[in-house]
Amino acid sequence: MGHSSHLANSQTMAIYPADGLAIKVLRPLHDIDAAVDVARVVQDIRNIAEGICERLDSAAAPGDILFTLNDQLFNVLDFHCSPLSLAEPHHSQLNRVLQQRYGEPLSLGILYICVGRWLGLALTGCDFPGRFLVHYHDEKGGVIIDPAAGGVQLQEEDLLTLLKHRFGAAAGEVITGDFLSDVDDSYLVVRLLRRLKQAYMKQQETVRALRVQNKIMQLVPDVPGGFRERGELYELLGCPRAAAENYSRYLDLVPDAGDAISLHQHLSQLLSQPQVLH
Repeated sequence: MGHSSHLANSQTMAIYPADGLAIKVLRPLHDIDAAVDVARVVQDIRNIAEGICERLDSAAAPGDILFTLNDQLFNVLDFHCSPLSLAEPHHSQLNRVLQQRYGEPLSLGILYICVGRWLGLALTGCDFPGRFLVHYHDEKGGVIIDPAAGGVQLQEEDLLTLLKHRFGAAAGEVITGDFLSDVDDSYLVVRLLRRLKQAYMKQQETVRALRVQNKIMQLVPDVPGGFRERGELYELLGCPRAAAENYSRYLDLVPDAGDAISLHQHLSQLLSQPQVLH
């Protein structure tokens, strides 16, 4: 499966396909906080993969690789999931997750995918309602993995249980493909940044939240709601003109939005307020 290829050459920091997701996640984090050392974190991920490779036979089957990946990450290295109710910014920062050995389900799942791809596993994110899961697939089929639960493989009844926890009795009795659709890496990056922004907002670190929002809007510039969200942040920072500019842009893009009438009324109030300098 080629799970040991290129690892020995990682000191040159040449970028390989298996680094792709980690690089996509880390570059925005570095743009937000220059202290994030992208090369070092990529190397840390490769080192974890190298440690797993040393435990595997060169002809190891996918099931053996998955088992060893789970054992190394969750037993040997003791990575574990932080409760969503206690989410803090460092739970959504891949560099910090590697340092402290815990993170929220999404960041932990991204780490799982990053390491697994270095082992030659075809892993993708799976946007299941209320739970970030990982999908392994090959020509023989696929399995659904829950990194937040130590890498367990979920069966149909497990997925139904998760749905019922999320939707209650309204959940159906059959898991359809709509609930198990794979998502691309760019989606994972934006979703992780949104989680980071929410954590900053929870701690009332509005300036940092604005930096993250700006990065999100660079990555997905065509989402109208981004202007509304940035307007809200500017308003919290006492910048009514910047807030009004973003609200106006949002209304230009979606003039029939459900909050259009209230926002139009709010705009005149904002423009009459004094600007607070930070």
